[in-house]
Amino acid sequence: MKKLVFILLIFCAIAVNAQKSLQSNGLSLSVDPNGKMVSILGDKEYLPDGMSADLIQLIIGGEIYQAHELTWEGNIATLSFEKGIAVSVSCEPEELYLKFEITEVENENQIDAIIWGPFPTTIDKTIGEIVGVVRNGTYAIGFQSLNSKTTGGQLKNSDGSDGARGTTATKEEHGSSLQGYCINRNKKRIYNIWNERIPNAVVNFNSDGKLAGSAIALFGTQEPSVLDVIENIELQEGLPHATINGEWVKRSKEANKPYLISRFSEETIDECLEYCEKLGYNTLYHPHPFKNWGHFELLENQFPNGWDGMKICVEKAKVKGIRLGVHTLTNFITTNDPYVTPLPHEDLMTFCETTITRDLPAESTDIYLDDITGYEVKNTCQALRIDNEIIQFNSVSKESPYKLTDCKRGAYGTTISSHQAGSKIARLADHAYKTLFPNFQLQKEMITRLATFFNYTGVGQLDFDGHEGGWGTGEGEFGMDYFSDAFISQVNHEVRNGSSRSNHYYWHVNSYINWGEPWYGGFTKSQGHYRYQNQALLKRNYY
Repeated sequence: MKKLVFILLIFCAIAVNAQKSLQSNGLSLSVDPNGKMVSILGDKEYLPDGMSADLIQLIIGGEIYQAHELTWEGNIATLSFEKGIAVSVSCEPEELYLKFEITEVENENQIDAIIWGPFPTTIDKTIGEIVGVVRNGTYAIGFQSLNSKTTGGQLKNSDGSDGARGTTATKEEHGSSLQGYCINRNKKRIYNIWNERIPNAVVNFNSDGKLAGSAIALFGTQEPSVLDVIENIELQEGLPHATINGEWVKRSKEANKPYLISRFSEETIDECLEYCEKLGYNTLYHPHPFKNWGHFELLENQFPNGWDGMKICVEKAKVKGIRLGVHTLTNFITTNDPYVTPLPHEDLMTFCETTITRDLPAESTDIYLDDITGYEVKNTCQALRIDNEIIQFNSVSKESPYKLTDCKRGAYGTTISSHQAGSKIARLADHAYKTLFPNFQLQKEMITRLATFFNYTGVGQLDFDGHEGGWGTGEGEFGMDYFSDAFISQVNHEVRNGSSRSNHYYWHVNSYINWGEPWYGGFTKSQGHYRYQNQALLKRNYY
């Protein structure tokens, strides 16, 4: 009897660590005891010969770490790494896809990021770099991130910013790869942001970006069914599911209809609506209605009744079956906004934080500081803050004692005051449009303000122009994705929307893409050639 029990215990131990298969309709994956996928089976085997795929990898101190052991408890896979780190992943087969979600992380603070995959395939015909779908003419394999903190694509910079059009699927020598990642944002970080443009940015602890909850879906299907599967994933997993007139935007012919751009006002709205009707358009879009970005107050000379005036315009348009839209630059903050003046908000995005080494009298135009690293980098506003004063500086001394010279005190209407030695000083992140940026916490407040404007007035179209401003929060692609996702989820009606950027998660929110800017190459080059080139990209990504 004892011998039988011993044999059963050995069998159970082997079973816990044995190779495991996970299967949905259209795709079967096999995972070995080290956490590597050793088979990606669709209508045939798609894992390249001699290759395997890590379910997850870790980035720690800039180095990649792979699991050395995997154990199963039901559908929970626990992967063990060096440094006493363990990551538990729920592996749930759904009908049309396989869902993977991080449920628990031991010693999380050591981890900089978790990489999903990469998952190599032999498919090389059509690579959907944004949507994350590769296809060979008959069969397709897809990767979908299931929340905004899980970014589809390659991790190219510490903060997750990426200037590429999309890297969720990439062409490789063996065919293609699918991949994503989640940065550990659950700790304070100081690193270069915005594709390395802004040095030593102070990025605060962000519980919205913790590793637990990061999730992806993998699916395989016949090529004509790809959109059906993605729609199923959207609805079942609570992803954004953008509609126009109740129809999913990915199937709606309404999504790409033209619209009239005009500076309508309370006084001219009737005339502008008449032009819309003559053109046969059903959207009228205002290119510049706001006197500030951040609080989104309207220009009084166009809307003397403020938000109420815009609401009246929307109601007039609705009677005629016309949608009104407004333009802003996502999370850019104008320097005339109450977030900046007269009392700058504590959550304006800063970088190169240090201290002043001497008392700073109110009349002084020189500032002595402890560390000038990063202050030699020129930006547009050359603005910094000490306490509640914003100051602009002109030049930096290169020898000790370090100082900033020719400073303009009380910039943007802030109050000039004296500051004691030891006070914190930090530069303000800005843009060439002479605007500033929020950190992630202030961006959340801006989202709510903009959504409140849309809910109150009924405006129904917005371009996330300057969408890359999300990088200004220090949260990379997550900063972008969170803005559009949270905004749409807070608005109580359909919002047709475009963007200046393409990326994987925003694909679910987006209605249309209409890139092309005439000021860098004239109409033909900017508007014509560039847009023609876009057509192939849009087609392979189901836009």
